[in-house]
Amino acid sequence: LDKVFMEIHRILNNKGILFISVKEGIGEKLIQDDYGDGKRFFSLFKKEEIIKRLRNKGFKILKSYKIDDKKVRIGFTKKKTKQIWIVVYATKNV
Repeated sequence: LDKVFMEIHRILNNKGILFISVKEGIGEKLIQDDYGDGKRFFSLFKKEEIIKRLRNKGFKILKSYKIDDKKVRIGFTKKKTKQIWIVVYATKNV
């Protein structure tokens, strides 16, 4: 992930804004997909971990928050397990 953040930092315009949305948790797992009958693979993170990694790679955090999956899944079958998304907006720290 650190290599990815380094590359994004390299190619992002100095006035550009990075948007990241990841599921909260630890590790990696398959999660049932609302778009079909299968499961999707997710790498899970803690909000503090994402923010720390971004800052260490030269990003300035503009805004970050957590949002419940049910608030962003309008019109889809609601999952039985609670899922939280971590949302981060960042720019180059220039």
